[in-house]
Amino acid sequence: MKVSGWRFCCLLLFLLCCESIQAQVTTSKDSLLYHLKGINGNTATDSIHFNEAVQWLNLSRETVLINDKNVLEEISRTASFLTKKQYSQLEAALFLTQLSGEKAPNDLLIRYGRQFMDNHKRDLADKDIRYIILNLLRQLRVPFRNSDSIYAGIEYYNGLNKEFLAKNDSDVVTICYNVLGGIYNRLGLIDNARYSMLKSLDYLNDSEFQSGPGRIENVLGRSGKVNRYSVLGSFEIEAGKPAAAYKYLSEGINNFQQLKHQLQFGDGPFMFMQMAICQTDFLND
Repeated sequence: MKVSGWRFCCLLLFLLCCESIQAQVTTSKDSLLYHLKGINGNTATDSIHFNEAVQWLNLSRETVLINDKNVLEEISRTASFLTKKQYSQLEAALFLTQLSGEKAPNDLLIRYGRQFMDNHKRDLADKDIRYIILNLLRQLRVPFRNSDSIYAGIEYYNGLNKEFLAKNDSDVVTICYNVLGGIYNRLGLIDNARYSMLKSLDYLNDSEFQSGPGRIENVLGRSGKVNRYSVLGSFEIEAGKPAAAYKYLSEGINNFQQLKHQLQFGDGPFMFMQMAICQTDFLND
């Protein structure tokens, strides 16, 4: 069959684009492995290879690597050469980039995240990696909540909650209650959701952390209180209870106004928008 010149050119361009995309995927994984292999105890170059490996993980987020034997083995090997903080960052970066890429199956993310917690929860006393662990603990809620393992998520976070209540670790406890509140809300169990979020508030203090938007520290201390009251207000708006929502959102705004670094709390605009919705609903009620 005779193919016209312009159709042939279009077909050729399409094939070249496909090859280019495949080459980019392959290159990102190969580059990641190259830099992981480059971490070998050479103090002059290990930090460079570490930083590059984290960057290539970010570039590989749409490629499922969380069960890739070569990648996992190379990351594990670097434990002998990196600091404990660097190694934990590398392990956590694999989980977080795979989570954000939305390509990795939830069951693989759950398995990896639970293994990470089993390996590192004893390190929570280490201030250098504490917030790395807490951040992954909270983000692990996503694959539980978005899969048919949602009830296993309730069991998992309740188990951790009991364990760290006994250890008086209020940060872990408040995060567990916070996650459970979100899961219960997803299931439509508003009373359980409200109870868990209120319990989460019980384990927050008035500390304020200097960190960027989106950091785990923003759901702890006083900014954590802003977060919880904002979420409680949203629960009540969804439940059609503007008066209750107004009460919680007012508490959230009161705590927000006491923050010294308000711009670090990225959920501020959403909370004020929720208050506007609440007031409109309240006036129309």
